[in-house]
Amino acid sequence: YQYEFRGREVWEENRLISVENQAVDDGVQLATHARSDLRGSVIEAQGKKSIAGPVLSMTTSYWRVPEGQKGCTLKLLDADQGIVHTVRIDDITVERLSIGGNQAGCSHYRLSGDLVANLWFDAQHRLVQQQTTEDGRPVELRLTRITAKAAPSARP
Repeated sequence: YQYEFRGREVWEENRLISVENQAVDDGVQLATHARSDLRGSVIEAQGKKSIAGPVLSMTTSYWRVPEGQKGCTLKLLDADQGIVHTVRIDDITVERLSIGGNQAGCSHYRLSGDLVANLWFDAQHRLVQQQTTEDGRPVELRLTRITAKAAPSARP
C-alpha cells in the first residue's frame, strides 16, 4: 500500500481561505479544491461539479490547531475526498510527550462526530502526534525529530 499527499492551505487571521490538495491513494488519483469565506464555501473534488458548503474550520490534514473550546462544533473538509464532516471538540488537556528524546507539554484535542481524532500540538502549534482511523484501520503519526535550519553562511 502506498499513499502520497501534496496539499496547500491558505489561512488568513485563523480562517481557512483556500485548499488545493492532490493525493494518490494506492494508485487512485484524488484532488480536492475549496474556497471558504465568512458566508460558506465552494468545494470541488475529483473533477465533479462544484458544490456549496458551510464555512470550513479546518481540513483532515489536521495541520492546524482546532479553533474553539470544549463542546465547540467544527466543519472539517476531508483533505482527499472533499466531503464535509461535523465534529465536536470533546476535550482539551495538556500532556507531556517525547519528541526526539525531549519532553514537551502538548495540547491534546479529542474530536468526535462524523470522524474521531486525537491530536497533540506543541507550544509552537506544530502537530506532534495524531491518532485517527482510515478505511477502518487505526493510524498513528508522530513527529520524531525537529531540526533547526542552518544559518546562511556569511560571505566576505
